[in-house]
Amino acid sequence: MNKKNSCMASREKIITYLEGELRCYENIEILAKQQSVAIQSGDSKKLGLLITEKENYIKEIVQLMHSNVRLIEELSIHAQTVILDNTIKKLLKRKKTILIALLYYDQDGINVLTSSIDDMKKKAGFLGKRRKILNALKIQQIDTPRYLDILQ
Repeated sequence: MNKKNSCMASREKIITYLEGELRCYENIEILAKQQSVAIQSGDSKKLGLLITEKENYIKEIVQLMHSNVRLIEELSIHAQTVILDNTIKKLLKRKKTILIALLYYDQDGINVLTSSIDDMKKKAGFLGKRRKILNALKIQQIDTPRYLDILQ
């Protein structure tokens, strides 16, 4: 009986832990969607705030993990038994889905940032060439010999 009660208590602890972790990941997913919009609109202030919020949720997840080390060990040791529980199974499946979505959002954000950086490099290169041409024309106007000077 005692062993069954401890399993039930640990089951409840596992569910509570997974729900807390899942809540953080869901919030990170919402922020990741907003981050994509901020990147595309070029709103660097909003982007900075979103990244800071994501960091805070990640710290909260790490804190949850540190405070539940024994529970996580138990979860990994008794994985086959624990996964048979439908509630835990659903929570783990939802967590996996969110993590995969976050991976795609981050990859999309990286691609958008990379293309933005490439565009800025092209614009900067064009402006640099334009500036060199204008400077060359100014120098040419000052130092260009006139046709009459050449004949003399």
